[in-house]
Amino acid sequence: MTKIVYPASTAERVRELYATGLTQRDAVIAAGLPCTNHNMASVIFRRLGVEGRRSGWSRDDSRARCGPNHPAWKGDEAGYTSLHKRVYRLRGQPNHCERCGLSAAYGEYEWANLTGNYSDVNDYQRMCITCHSSYDNERRAAGTYYGHREFMADYRARQEAAS
Repeated sequence: MTKIVYPASTAERVRELYATGLTQRDAVIAAGLPCTNHNMASVIFRRLGVEGRRSGWSRDDSRARCGPNHPAWKGDEAGYTSLHKRVYRLRGQPNHCERCGLSAAYGEYEWANLTGNYSDVNDYQRMCITCHSSYDNERRAAGTYYGHREFMADYRARQEAAS
């Protein structure tokens, strides 16, 4: 496969178009070069020696952009799964049961919400699957259970009220 060599005037034209704010792909197409996707445009840019814009994001920034600093942060209005993931991210993977004391390496443990206040990361307790199920069943019998179905019904109602 032969490497395509572009004239210097093409490189300058692409550089000028890109400087106007066009994307790499759009600048390459506007310069009259065949380009079907962003990856192809990126290769053409490298071959032309045209420096691309920096996105302003780096891997080092990813930790700083989590939680309230993330542009998509919803806070207490986050969904059921997001609230649970937040607990795992902030408190880690549970490795024992605080109800029965089980801590076997082969056991599966979960964060069980205690009161239905899913947005409070401290309102969760480490439980094995058996104790988690028993705990939820006890709350159902007592009429104090607020689980996934109830949360989702409230969440949908809040979404509809907001729109």
